[in-house]
Amino acid sequence: MSAPASLLPRHPRLARAARALALSLALFALALVAIPGLAIPIAGAQGAGDADALGALLARFAAMPGLEAEFREEKRIALLRTPLVNEGTLHFSPPDRLARHVLRPSPSSVLVQGGRMRVADASGERELELDTQPLLRAFVDPFLGLLGGDRRALERAYRLRFLPSSEADAWVLELRPHQPALGRILRHIRLEGQGLALSRLRVEEQSGDVSETTFRAVDSARRYSATELRLLFSLPRP
Repeated sequence: MSAPASLLPRHPRLARAARALALSLALFALALVAIPGLAIPIAGAQGAGDADALGALLARFAAMPGLEAEFREEKRIALLRTPLVNEGTLHFSPPDRLARHVLRPSPSSVLVQGGRMRVADASGERELELDTQPLLRAFVDPFLGLLGGDRRALERAYRLRFLPSSEADAWVLELRPHQPALGRILRHIRLEGQGLALSRLRVEEQSGDVSETTFRAVDSARRYSATELRLLFSLPRP
């Protein structure tokens, strides 16, 4: 995912980690749509019916004790002959703790809490204030808003479109950014499932790069103990 240099961290490794986190937050938040009862048609939150459906969905988000999931992400980049693959886990604990831990092929971790992002990989640790990164903040805040049930934050970022399928119980949810900064980077996000089971997430960037992610072991009723909060929402020790 490319972006204007002035809007992302200047350190190359930190910039890559920031872009990876932004995409992961999107995937993480969208995985919640597969929660039972939440696969509902929303066409932009216009009209009483849509407003009621969106309100019910966000109320479920706001009531979640936490969430975790395993992911496998493949990113196809035009200049590379083979896709880049990452596998790992994602975690959310209300009100604002997010963690992305890549386990394979190269371990790394990205944490967000209290307006700060911390990154750790083989090269060391870095930290940045999201207020100094307008584009990244624009990407992070809407998904924190979604996970926290903040309707206004979600509507500031995306237009939602539900596409029924001819196959039994199959559905597609498409999201298109209406913020200009996001729209210059992201073409759309396409989420597919059958019944209440999430099957595939596809992210198309304006550059032509495409990411596809599959999820498993999604737990939308995750309650983290004090020990788990300390371990999962911290950077690994060297």
